Amino acid sequence: MPPTTFNPKIVIQDIFDAFKAVIETATDEDVFHAAIKGILSGKSFDLVMYDLYAAIRKAYQFSSMGRIYLFFHEISGLRKDGNPSDRHPIFLIEVNIDERETEVALYSERGIVLINTSAVNSFPFQTVMTIPRAARLEEAADYLWGAERFLQTAYSVFNPFLLEYGFKSLVHDERPSVSYRIGLQIVVKEDRRLFDYSELITRFDAGQGGKLLDFVKTYVSGNVENTTDEVDRTYKLRYPKGFLWKMI
Repeated sequence: MPPTTFNPKIVIQDIFDAFKAVIETATDEDVFHAAIKGILSGKSFDLVMYDLYAAIRKAYQFSSMGRIYLFFHEISGLRKDGNPSDRHPIFLIEVNIDERETEVALYSERGIVLINTSAVNSFPFQTVMTIPRAARLEEAADYLWGAERFLQTAYSVFNPFLLEYGFKSLVHDERPSVSYRIGLQIVVKEDRRLFDYSELITRFDAGQGGKLLDFVKTYVSGNVENTTDEVDRTYKLRYPKGFLWKMI
């Protein structure tokens, strides 16, 4: 696909050149008017107002500055002047971009959807959204349905919207607005502990985790040996009362 061609100066120059050629070749006024009319009625103006291919390639140029996230939709409050403030994505996916000769490919190497639960809960809703902050891609629809249900109740809107194209904004006098938006964002500085923790949890949900999972499962079921008494006896045997004073 070509890069965007929405450049008015190029279009104007193209029309001017066509008119100039008619001026140089027209034999009389009637021929000139007919030629001009033919140019305007028969010419196709290919104006690409938005080119996703060009936008992704442009974002890829800055990928070395940080991590690239594909974010979905926006929840934002309003300042006193009516302009939006505290703008946050509702959910996002860390993506990798593979730039090729005639195309670009987006893929998720980590395979995790991050749900911005903390951002939603930072706004004055009557209840708290308890959706986990991360989910595997295979299970993301179920988790996002929970987030959608929370927002549906808050705004009294009961049609599905979160995974729909171009949904109408959710507005309320006492709550933030929820708007349809999809975009790429490069995060230069981030706290990786949150994402590493989320990935760890989702990997556990996927049945991974090895010995740690087995230990937790055994501990919860009550089959772990209680070594507290043994530790106390050993400590008192090695370090009897007054031991430190004797050392001094």
